[in-house]
Amino acid sequence: YQRRVHGISGFVGECTSIGPNFWKSWSAVEHCLLRLFVLFVALQPVFYLPPLKAFAFVFIPWGVHGIIFFAFSQVSHLSEECFRRSSPDWAVNQVMACCDYKIHSHLWSWLSIGLNNQSLHHLFPQISSDRLTELQPLFTQVCERFDVARDTENSWPSLFKRLVLNLDRLNSSPDR
Repeated sequence: YQRRVHGISGFVGECTSIGPNFWKSWSAVEHCLLRLFVLFVALQPVFYLPPLKAFAFVFIPWGVHGIIFFAFSQVSHLSEECFRRSSPDWAVNQVMACCDYKIHSHLWSWLSIGLNNQSLHHLFPQISSDRLTELQPLFTQVCERFDVARDTENSWPSLFKRLVLNLDRLNSSPDR
């Protein structure tokens, strides 16, 4: 068991997280400054337009994009199965905490900006989302080699249904 756990971690390697020295680097400062600049630019209509027009140009697009992002990203994390499994290995937990859908589809990878391949994204966040589909065959082999169970769905609607059912279960009364 130890060899297998070490093996999947070895596959993930050094490129899995930001690490404790992230804030000591200039790239962290650049990252934060860029986000502040984007926020400043995005809020410009609030300062120069009438309130209703500013609302239409700022908050409606943010809301729509938020809904789209939720639909594509959280569907991979909030199904009941994502919470029922765990492992002492960090990399194995990353795989088991996600449910991927349409993993071989370049169209779904493009539509969801790679969020259909959450397991790979969690392990290798720095790899561009347009490359994740190409890595699926290798990733599947590695998971099989180390007996890591992956949760995949054939379609986004079936995974979204699992999300809705889990949210209903979580929000229902204990009597139900």
